Amino acid sequence: IDVERFVTQWVVVFGGGALLVVAAYLVERKKGRIETIAPVLARIFTPLLLVVLVSLLVALLVTGRAPSENRELLIWFDALLALVLGMTLYSMSARDAEERRGFWDVTLLALIIVALVVDAVALSGIASRLAEYGVSPNRLAALVANILLLVNLVLLAIGYGRFAFGRLRYQALVDLQMRYLPIYPLWAAVVVVVLPPLFGFK
Repeated sequence: IDVERFVTQWVVVFGGGALLVVAAYLVERKKGRIETIAPVLARIFTPLLLVVLVSLLVALLVTGRAPSENRELLIWFDALLALVLGMTLYSMSARDAEERRGFWDVTLLALIIVALVVDAVALSGIASRLAEYGVSPNRLAALVANILLLVNLVLLAIGYGRFAFGRLRYQALVDLQMRYLPIYPLWAAVVVVVLPPLFGFK
């Protein structure tokens, strides 16, 4: 499915123009209150990212192509998943802990669940490439990174689900995510320091 023409001629043109208008509106309305812009941005980009992920899954179903066939596609999967995690963290930081549960919490939970499906698809693609081409530093790094993301998304989905039904305080959910974050730089350090000599710097 080729979306390049649609994106370049419609989304970029009209989205770019709208971005300037929205930015000017926010600056004018929120003048002197920069901290109030964060929730607005989170509520703009969270549903957009949800639409992108759903459209990606629909495209995969329609075309019937396995992600393992395309290495660049797997890289884009990982980039999108990292973006989802970043948006989730941004939304969590922008949300007032005392704010009542509402539509945007459900939207964020839906984003996390769809991201879980995308991560499972990406993991199946990486596992398929490992079985076909063998272990390499890049594939091993991507595999563990996706597993870490999968565990993180599962914890967030469970936590947000419990929060949505009033069984978990929002601050407890934030604390859970903050405790998990150091795992990422730890794995990055392993990739940089351990994997090169382990694979003979190949």
